[in-house]
Amino acid sequence: MAGLSLKTQIYALVVALALVAYAAALYTNINGMRHYQQQQLASHAQDAAHHLGLSIAPYLDEQGLVLAETMASALFDSGYYQQIQFETLSGEVVFQRHYPAVPHSIPAWFSRLFPLAPPLMSTEVSNGWIPAGRLLVQSHPGAAYQALWHQAQQLSSRMLIALLLCLVAGYLILQRVLRPLHSIHRQAEAVMRKDFTPNPEQPFTLELRSVVHALNRMVATIAQSFQEQTLNAERLSTEVYKDSLTGLRNRRALLQQFELWRDDATAAGDQLALLMLDLPSLTAINTRDGYSHGDAYVCQAAGHFARLLPEQHSALYRLSGSEFAILAWCSEQAANHLLQALNDEATRLQSDAFPAGFARCRMTRVLANESFTDCMQRLDTSSHPHLADPKHPTFSRETWQTLLAPYTRLSSDEPIRDKASFLQQCEAMSSYFDWILQPVVNTGKEPLYIESFVRFRYQQQQLSTAETFAMAERLQLALPLEKAVLCYTLWRLQGVEQTPVAINLSNAFIKDPEQQDWLLQLLDVLQADLPPLLFEIKESAFLQAPDHLTALVDAFKARQIRVVIDQFGASLSAFHYMLKLDVDFVKVDGSLIRHLEDEKTRFYVQSMVQICHGIGIKVLAASIEHAAVEELCQQLHLDGLQGHGIAVEQKFTVVSQEKLCNGGKTSLESLIENSLIRLQ
Repeated sequence: MAGLSLKTQIYALVVALALVAYAAALYTNINGMRHYQQQQLASHAQDAAHHLGLSIAPYLDEQGLVLAETMASALFDSGYYQQIQFETLSGEVVFQRHYPAVPHSIPAWFSRLFPLAPPLMSTEVSNGWIPAGRLLVQSHPGAAYQALWHQAQQLSSRMLIALLLCLVAGYLILQRVLRPLHSIHRQAEAVMRKDFTPNPEQPFTLELRSVVHALNRMVATIAQSFQEQTLNAERLSTEVYKDSLTGLRNRRALLQQFELWRDDATAAGDQLALLMLDLPSLTAINTRDGYSHGDAYVCQAAGHFARLLPEQHSALYRLSGSEFAILAWCSEQAANHLLQALNDEATRLQSDAFPAGFARCRMTRVLANESFTDCMQRLDTSSHPHLADPKHPTFSRETWQTLLAPYTRLSSDEPIRDKASFLQQCEAMSSYFDWILQPVVNTGKEPLYIESFVRFRYQQQQLSTAETFAMAERLQLALPLEKAVLCYTLWRLQGVEQTPVAINLSNAFIKDPEQQDWLLQLLDVLQADLPPLLFEIKESAFLQAPDHLTALVDAFKARQIRVVIDQFGASLSAFHYMLKLDVDFVKVDGSLIRHLEDEKTRFYVQSMVQICHGIGIKVLAASIEHAAVEELCQQLHLDGLQGHGIAVEQKFTVVSQEKLCNGGKTSLESLIENSLIRLQ
């Protein structure tokens, strides 16, 4: 609801009161002058009646009456009188002079607002000792009106100047008194954006100073609480999920991530690779050179291994003293390339300092529903280090170029201004995508929003999402491919009613300023026909460039688009980056949600929930599969739930382009109702 600022209301009130006081004072003064002029007209007429009566008294006989009338005419011709009349005591008019009313040279409204009615004054005239008659005199109001109008003009001018001077002085005083309101307002808006910076201003007004002090104390308390909870969460994540020597994730973190990525990769038709790396020379170095040299060997290996990892969907873990593991959600070709790079790096680092070799590498593909123990046993007995999966045939480079061509037709960097042409091109791409939707609901199973995904199709077969993006990146088509995905998704949303829908953005896309500008311009063109939008951005993107993303988040918020931090907590890092970020939701990583039954994991998630709720951010849970996990999420006061145990993913076909052009809309409420299931 729109409103006015306190400063504007105070200024309006002061100006209104000043104008009312000015008008009242002006009216009172002019009306007082009118009464004065009225009295002057009466006095003037009475004096004239007395003097003229005395003058004509000797000439009231029949012979001198002409002279008396002449004397009255001479006085009347001066123009100051409206009427002079002499009548007998019986009321018979002897002679009369009357000046008809003529328009005054003053505004008509003024004479109506301040009327002058000259009274008719009379005096008895005697002829000797005998009363001869009565003389009536009435002053003309013209001169009085002129004088009153002139005095009113002077008075209004002087009072207007005084009013303006008072208003200027009042404005300067109020400006100084109310100046702290700007800083208080800015601080309140900053708190809403999760920016808890104290206000350094100290207002002169005691009441405002108290407000500033109260806000500063509140901000300091929230910031201190946030810092303490963040440090506790960071300390807990370090103790539970990180290796103390290398800072890498430990075996517990691998076990949690393993199940989540295994199931998600299987559902998406992708492959998950597990690579084992061991340091065969560690025991010899510890014996020969001491444990400090052995620790340096471990840290050196960890640094080299981490540098070779792909940016997304891969993680390095230290399992024990000499064992490392890499979990890579990628295509078969990318996994084999990673294995080859690790072997080459181990060969390059080989020297006499490592008697049994620098490192050994092995790899296997994680099978559907396979436990980590079974996968490790199969890896130990495998004789072939490379992946092989007949269900995922490989394509040549030329085939991939042909395959990706339809997806990159909308890859122009030029802003999209022709909406009709854009919709037509997107419709032509519909045969290459499957649109997948999954609701996010609150604890009462009411929808918060629906998350959207796409799956790629080629010759009526579903492609591996990870492999498609990996090949697109290798062919330098990753950004055009994601632009095509965004265009297709926004086209689909043209036919959706006001159901909030979330779209995922990759790290590579949002780190490119040109792609950000392209997306914002596209949203400006299409947003009038779109439902409420949310964008889900991975936590790793905020960790890599928090300052860079602040402007993008602000641009989204200016367009009434909400922001979700996805995979929250997966990095096991501190949460300081969340301050000054105006995000609406965080979605806890599924690897943590799946293991809420573990006491330490549950305590870690509870700490994250308290941190987020303390700064006004809602917390969502992803990858809920069982009723026990859902109940734990509710006990931890999470605000939203998502997962196959809450609502399954569904392919959804929106209205045809013909219906869309005719203004047709479709609702996603039926999807929510159909996909919700009851956990057993």
